[in-house]
Order: sequence, then C-alpha cells, then structure tokens
Amino acid sequence: MLTYTVNFVSYSFQFIENAAEDEHSVDAHVAMLQSQYRKKEQDMAVVSCRMEKTHSDRRAMVYNGISTKAIIDKYPTLKMPDQVLHIDIYLPIYL
Repeated sequence: MLTYTVNFVSYSFQFIENAAEDEHSVDAHVAMLQSQYRKKEQDMAVVSCRMEKTHSDRRAMVYNGISTKAIIDKYPTLKMPDQVLHIDIYLPIYL
C-alpha cells in the first residue's frame, strides 16, 4: 500500500487486481475500445463497461511509471469527452 501526505491530507492508494480479468481478456477489451474509438459514433455503454473492466490495468500502468502517451496510445478512448470528465474518486481523506 502506498501512502502519500500532502498539505496535511493523507491519501491511501490500494491497487486491487480484478480477478475476473486476465491478460487475454484485457487485450480483448482494449481491442474493442480501440475499435469503438475509430467509429464515427461510439456506443458509450460499451466504452464505459470496457473502461470499467480495464481500470486496474490502467492504474497498474500509472503505478509502474508508464508514460501518459503510452497509456493514451493503448486506451485512446481516454481522449473522449465522456471519459475525460468521468472521475472516479476512491481516496479516503483524513483531516
């Protein structure tokens, strides 16, 4: 578990692997996301579902120091307005 303290606020990060998603299923989700991104009109229900299923993979990439460009190249749907404005906050804040 990583713990960071900034301006007297403590953030605790835990990365929990999605046991249902192995490397092959993540690759299939990524392929579908890339396919949806290339479409003129994306099915946002599919995009949201696949983004949720690959959340732990993206968090692991960030944790392992993969560049932002590499992450966006793998997950181009992150550039879509619906995904840019989608914020998941799982950080407990202790004051």
